[in-house]
Amino acid sequence: RAVLDGNVFRVLARIYNVDAFINESKNRKLFQGLVDQLLPTGKSASFNQAIMDFGAIQCKPKQPLCASCPLSEMCEAYREGTINDLPRKRKAAKKRHRYFYFLDLSPNSNTFPVIKRTEKDIWQNLYSLPYMECPEEVELISKDAWESSTGIQLWAEPQKVWETKHVLSHQLLHCRFFRIPQESTLKDEHEKYAKPHIKWISNPSEVTFPIVISKYYKNVNL
Repeated sequence: RAVLDGNVFRVLARIYNVDAFINESKNRKLFQGLVDQLLPTGKSASFNQAIMDFGAIQCKPKQPLCASCPLSEMCEAYREGTINDLPRKRKAAKKRHRYFYFLDLSPNSNTFPVIKRTEKDIWQNLYSLPYMECPEEVELISKDAWESSTGIQLWAEPQKVWETKHVLSHQLLHCRFFRIPQESTLKDEHEKYAKPHIKWISNPSEVTFPIVISKYYKNVNL
């Protein structure tokens, strides 16, 4: 089988003047077919090493050595003047930054609330700690803001205990986790906050959390 790596993609794109994006999975079959046609029977090891070295040394990404290239006569991109335009790579979509602030009440009560995310968004049908999502980074969040957002009355100001970043395909999540002091407690019984999407649990293992919240519990002692 013929190898495909960055150097090989570049050589093939130039030799055959292929303008298909090399970083799109749908085009891999196209390039694999091209290089497989060149593969000499019984000499795959030598061929694979040679074409990778050729891409690294001769058919370089910038300033390729076309004047001394032994394949220039058969290189369609050289003939068409498109050497510097190939290979083509589709630019990755700019990641959307989102800022999540989670409130962990597990140290403050025998049971604590988690929220099932039912909306069509990330983590659909998984559980989350009560949270706020802000349009930009926020250093301090007041008790009033927490109460207004979560609907849960608190005795004290929540304090940040851990933070991390979590990368999704097109999003970068900035996540911070807060707790209130151990001696504090919820003001009212949890029945007051009984809603269909809110579940009261006694241990994080009772529900399925997104990876970022599971990671939080692995890194922060209860």
